[in-house]
Amino acid sequence: MRYALQESSDYILDRVAEARAERDVLLGGLPDYLERASALHARAQEISPHYALHTTLGADGQTVVHLTPKRPTPDGQTAIRFTGRVRFPAGDEQEVQRRRQFEETMRFGGEVELTADNLAETRLAGPAGLGLDQLTLASVRITSPRQEVTPPLRGQVIVQQPSGIPVASLAVAFTHRVLGTDGGTLYGSDMTGLMRVQVRFSRHDLSGQLKFSFVPPETAMPAALVPVLQLIAESRPGRFMALVFAGDSSDGLRAPITTGMTPAGWEAGEARFWANAYDDLARLQSRTGQYFPVPDDFTQQDVREVKEIHALLDGEEIVLRGETVSVEVISAEGLDQLADIRGGMFRLTAGYESMLFTLGDHQIDLGPCTETYTMDKILNMKEARRELAEHGHAKVIMRLSERFPAVRYLGNERPE
Repeated sequence: MRYALQESSDYILDRVAEARAERDVLLGGLPDYLERASALHARAQEISPHYALHTTLGADGQTVVHLTPKRPTPDGQTAIRFTGRVRFPAGDEQEVQRRRQFEETMRFGGEVELTADNLAETRLAGPAGLGLDQLTLASVRITSPRQEVTPPLRGQVIVQQPSGIPVASLAVAFTHRVLGTDGGTLYGSDMTGLMRVQVRFSRHDLSGQLKFSFVPPETAMPAALVPVLQLIAESRPGRFMALVFAGDSSDGLRAPITTGMTPAGWEAGEARFWANAYDDLARLQSRTGQYFPVPDDFTQQDVREVKEIHALLDGEEIVLRGETVSVEVISAEGLDQLADIRGGMFRLTAGYESMLFTLGDHQIDLGPCTETYTMDKILNMKEARRELAEHGHAKVIMRLSERFPAVRYLGNERPE
């Protein structure tokens, strides 16, 4: 009050208006509510020199108060303290996990939520004016202040054989960290954000612990997926994982791999399969000059076709799958010609002006294409004659020869 009298009478009038507004009805409806809520929020920030305050409603309609330090590290007089004992009931697996998370948050930074049962034997205290000791707490969420790492700390995650020879690597960048009493945790990811990396480090023994999480993308270029999948595929028990920071002359962190990184629900070898598949697709895009994300419905059949297209572009011929071929006949003379070869073989060569490979919403034109079929038996001559007589056309089904499989090649000249 002394400050207000000395500095400005407007200050007194503003405070009186605020107090009076809280007793008034909301004559103006929602606009009045928003105005008063904004005024209270601004006033709370003004009277709290050490912590920024804001409130939200929780899932159950309870009021949640968020306290964020206005300085990176609160000093001894402004820190929020628990006095007493944080209790974790024995025999409850959820409480065992909560205790582990609480200890790790205190030691290395992170986040943990304590319930009223955990806080029954504690007292919460902090800077004067917050009134923390008067609150009845339903729960408390403790979150370590996030510190940006500027510029990002860059490095390489490397999978090594026991001899130290690398078999896969991934460039990563750490962008922020949190600290605790014993050390801290670095958070980062690879350049695509598909692989997230945490490094927990201890100041006491200068040790570290790596944790990875793979986030399957909604859409991505095939070339971006290959390094991450290769790292997953090569991370097998018996090998070693190393983290080397850019510009660091030391050996970095190195530890044996005790558990594979195969994501939940994936089969053994699936990461390697898709790493090779996306690598083939990326090379095909490079060879044809057409770039697009991996289609949503990219199947194992598509993977086989991509491999076949590489063979065609290399000047090879590929064997077509199937046991029969169908030919449409529109005249009796044509059907008679086919009937004459029932005791031997019949070769059919089909030429196409262009071969279109469809992948999702994208088509790749591979140019002129030729297919050659050798048949040794007609399977439905009787049915075909009846169909021709009734409809003026018929489908003749012929069995492909096992000795001379059907083939496809690009261009008009068969590869030697």
